[in-house]
Amino acid sequence: MIPAVFLRVSDSAPEEKGRELARLVAAFSETDDATKPDSTFLLEPSEFSAVPGSPFAYWVGEPIREVFRNFPRLEGTTGTVKQGLATADDFRFVRARWEVDPAKIGFAPVHTESRRGWVHFNKGGSYSPYHADLHLVVNWFDCGAEIKNRLHPRTGRPRSNVWMLAQTEENCFFRPGITWPLRTSAFCAQALPIGCIISVRGSALVAPAAELTSLLGFLSGAAFDFLFKLNLGRDNHPQFDVGTFQRMPLPDLDSLTKRSLEGHALRAFRICLLRAVRNEVSCEFSFPSLLEADRFQAPASRFTSPTNIHGDGEVLNQVHKRINSLVLKAYGLKPEDITKRSALEDPNSGSTGNSDADPGAATEPSTEDRARAVGDLLMWCVGVAFGRWDVRMARDQSLIPELQGPFDRLPQVAPGGLVGPDALPATRTRIASEAWLRARPNVISLPEPGSVEGSDHITAADYPVQVAWDGVLVDDPGHRRDIVGRIREVLRFIYGADRARTIEDEALDILRNGGRRPASLRDWFRGQRAGGLGLSFFDFHIRRYSKSRRKAPIYWRLCTSSGRRQSRYGVWLYCHRLTDDTLWTVLNDYVGPRREREERKAEELKRRIEGAPRSEVRRLEGEREEAISVLDELESFEGQLRKVAEGGWTPEPDDGVVINLAPLHAVVPWQEPENVWTKLERGDYDWAHLALRYWPERVREKCRTDKSFAIAHSLEELYEDE
Repeated sequence: MIPAVFLRVSDSAPEEKGRELARLVAAFSETDDATKPDSTFLLEPSEFSAVPGSPFAYWVGEPIREVFRNFPRLEGTTGTVKQGLATADDFRFVRARWEVDPAKIGFAPVHTESRRGWVHFNKGGSYSPYHADLHLVVNWFDCGAEIKNRLHPRTGRPRSNVWMLAQTEENCFFRPGITWPLRTSAFCAQALPIGCIISVRGSALVAPAAELTSLLGFLSGAAFDFLFKLNLGRDNHPQFDVGTFQRMPLPDLDSLTKRSLEGHALRAFRICLLRAVRNEVSCEFSFPSLLEADRFQAPASRFTSPTNIHGDGEVLNQVHKRINSLVLKAYGLKPEDITKRSALEDPNSGSTGNSDADPGAATEPSTEDRARAVGDLLMWCVGVAFGRWDVRMARDQSLIPELQGPFDRLPQVAPGGLVGPDALPATRTRIASEAWLRARPNVISLPEPGSVEGSDHITAADYPVQVAWDGVLVDDPGHRRDIVGRIREVLRFIYGADRARTIEDEALDILRNGGRRPASLRDWFRGQRAGGLGLSFFDFHIRRYSKSRRKAPIYWRLCTSSGRRQSRYGVWLYCHRLTDDTLWTVLNDYVGPRREREERKAEELKRRIEGAPRSEVRRLEGEREEAISVLDELESFEGQLRKVAEGGWTPEPDDGVVINLAPLHAVVPWQEPENVWTKLERGDYDWAHLALRYWPERVREKCRTDKSFAIAHSLEELYEDE
């Protein structure tokens, strides 16, 4: 067959392509084969078939085509590549991990049959090599009974794709493997821990456990990314689909290469894993970056970024280069085979991994970075005050447990969590002792019997800061449960009484970013926006705890509503400590006494006005008007809370944050709960436990014809099977 001539002008600007094509034609006609221009290619069209799918890849050389001819396809030789679950209703069946009770998270099919049915759900995500935080869980109680029984009325099949998943696909659930995001600039291999469920956008390669670490390294090589994109026939906005992955060539690695890849992959995984330890919403969170060292420096303009928690960035860069070299060698390729001949490569994308840029180097933080770091610290302080994080670890890092390995199950509670001796959230009477924490082998294991010196737990009386065990703090200066007062207590424990106030002032300066707001820490918590963030504390918290379309703030702000820019009284709740009695506790122990205090203050001012000299009357009348205004706010607030409490509000954690907040929408400064309440009223979310409480007849009627609803409400006896 006569070779075809291909002239490459794709690198030229659109207005230059015509002239470049003419130049190449002239050059081709005037030179011999040995001196053809670099942008000229001669190739028999039959050679395209060497690459699966026969992409129009005229620019690749014979060594690349030999790779596809000589090496077997990945599927069937190394492991099984599978897509996973599509729930067909993520709002109903998927939660952010931090929304659910950690004790209800399971890691095996048998767990789902014993009320541990929330399972980590891999839905892909953004580019994050080696390690990615799995921030979602899916409802897989009783092996997915609710999902499997949510049927389409016309076909009678599940609305989910579970009916399409062969037994082999479902058997891939809960197994460790290699996963990758569906759409990123470069193929991004990530470790998939044991005990997860894969999704249609978070597919996985399931292989023998002994092979996984070396595979993680191999699939991270630049050559694999190049060959994958070649197989796709495109580099711009690639979609790394399962079918193409299954066709990828994979050489048989010798034992020395495997060991080298394992070592490099483990090292890279550990470096990348450390990116998560300062991220409060990750499984690996320990404490915020500003507590890694004493990062506050006066003046505020000298605030510096945390030390490089990624490890040495140059080390990570060198690990990438060594992995790239091993993968090239395994394929029998040279660096120029995947660079000089690549018409796919975007030189700015870093997709080949050959950039000399330091991926872990620290950079000068922006104004928003500095403000965000301060916000993270203050949000951690709130978590400490609610008993979510262990304040002792900020002063003694030896108490932080070792992190899990790349394919180990994920922890139920993050390393920085305040736990009891069962490694689940602590209670007032059972807080893990320091001896227990030091004896703990790692974040997913309990201490060996007999390894704890002394008692394995302490009580709240022995813990160094006060905790709101009932999940209630208030915005009420001077009150023993005042949220700002509790934050200051945490800062005093960390920095000492002498420095705590200075730290607070410097934090405010950073939040203000040269402006005037917030005027005080309390004003930020009351809704005043910080100049450096453009957000109040509650808005900042909502943004931090929103991911993959889930909006799930776990610290709730309930406040008076008077049309003012910011309220003068409020209550903060921690959703994981709420009970049936919480609202009554708020009414009887906090709001009621504050209202009575304002009533007494107004009466006292009235008496003082009656006997005051004229020069004092105007001032006292102003104070009384202010007291009456606050009293009006409190009475309205109290009335709204009482209405919800008397309506039978009960927290139902499995419903998710916004549904639990919806009945309180009148006192929550956030639009989302009101939107959800409207949908609840019209019956859109009758699968929710809360719906059964408010509209029992409507929900029970649906349970008669919808088995999925009946299972959700444990009312299967009502279901009338046709």
